[in-house]
Amino acid sequence: MSAALVGGFSLVSEFLIRWLGEPGAFVGAAILGLADAHATSVSMATLAAGDRLTVVAAAAGVVLTLTTNMAVKIPTAFVAGSQSYGRHVTIGVGLLLVGLWSGGLLVLLTRQSVLG
Repeated sequence: MSAALVGGFSLVSEFLIRWLGEPGAFVGAAILGLADAHATSVSMATLAAGDRLTVVAAAAGVVLTLTTNMAVKIPTAFVAGSQSYGRHVTIGVGLLLVGLWSGGLLVLLTRQSVLG
């Protein structure tokens, strides 16, 4: 099942790259991240390994994937649990996103030394 997801997500991402260029990968990462962050992240890495995306673009795609995947958890928490539970999940997801985007920005700003 996981291999099928990665393959399917890679196919969709490849189609979007051919249609929209590199921004297509970002669109795909954001949308497909709603369904599965792991398969979409592997898809981004596979595209980078095959020289279809730069490493920086693939990393940005992973950040977008994780962002949309985590954002789905907030309304789900409010629907599945109490208001208090929803608030706690929102705070936790918010902190994770701040860390994720801070790390992504740090890599972007220092990519010359980190990525060569």
